[in-house]
Amino acid sequence: MSTFEHLADLPLTVDGYALEGLSANVSSGFERLSTVVHLQGAGAEGVGEDVVYDAEDHVALQKAGPVLDLAGSFTLAEFCARIDELDLFPVAPQRGEVSRLYRRWTFQSAALDLALQQAGRPLHEVLAREPAPLRFVVSLRLGEPATMTPLESRLSHYAALRFKLDATNSWTEELITAIAATGAVDSIDFKALYKGTVVDVEPDPALYHRVLAAFPDAWIEGGDKAELTGFAAPTTIRWTERSKNLVTITEGGYDLEDLGNSQTKVTIFNSFAGHGFGKLIVGFALKAAVKDADAFAQRIKAGVEAS
Repeated sequence: MSTFEHLADLPLTVDGYALEGLSANVSSGFERLSTVVHLQGAGAEGVGEDVVYDAEDHVALQKAGPVLDLAGSFTLAEFCARIDELDLFPVAPQRGEVSRLYRRWTFQSAALDLALQQAGRPLHEVLAREPAPLRFVVSLRLGEPATMTPLESRLSHYAALRFKLDATNSWTEELITAIAATGAVDSIDFKALYKGTVVDVEPDPALYHRVLAAFPDAWIEGGDKAELTGFAAPTTIRWTERSKNLVTITEGGYDLEDLGNSQTKVTIFNSFAGHGFGKLIVGFALKAAVKDADAFAQRIKAGVEAS
């Protein structure tokens, strides 16, 4: 039985909902807006937070107010299907379908919270799972140019904090060493595939080498959900993609072999797998990788020489 099948038949009564706007000036250097949906019914309340990226989408939602007709008695599955049918954006979203998914999940997570409140049951009980400890991390940037100050100021007040840090192009070898010495970092995010946002980071193989060597046990994020499966600086990197994309990389990376006379052999690994419709387009992904191979090798060369 799937996770959702455990939850689908939970009864749910909805009387209405309210919206609460939140804002915070975040370490990436902009004001982050979000919207909390308070779903109400039978004297209880469930909440979900809309984390759609663009401020304009939150302003439009909050200005329109709680205009959706959500009142009624449902199962959780029926309510989720109802949300899927509705246009939750009073104005077309800035980023299209991905924003629609975020907002859909906002209302559906509020519904799950409300259904559990009304049933008087905790989530782990409904899922027939044993509860286990969960550790949260603080997601943080270290300014530009990056310094230890944001990290040290937080640790000085809360010594047990754990962090997910965005590795930016201004991270120096000395800074990386100092960050690693805190022992407080659980995850590093390279932001390698972000384009046209305030959190873009220029791809930098030299940075990746230094970070991977300094944080061998950290969870590495790059844009795809990639798991590092092998690393020996500077000669070997292996990863496998853990995502639900139509085409995934089952084994990626490279080997470097010193041939002497200032020559190096580069072996690039890109094993692709297609899933569903992706089986029809996996060949195009392979051709694109082959076309980029020379440029990729040059980026590897630059990273190794700089590390």
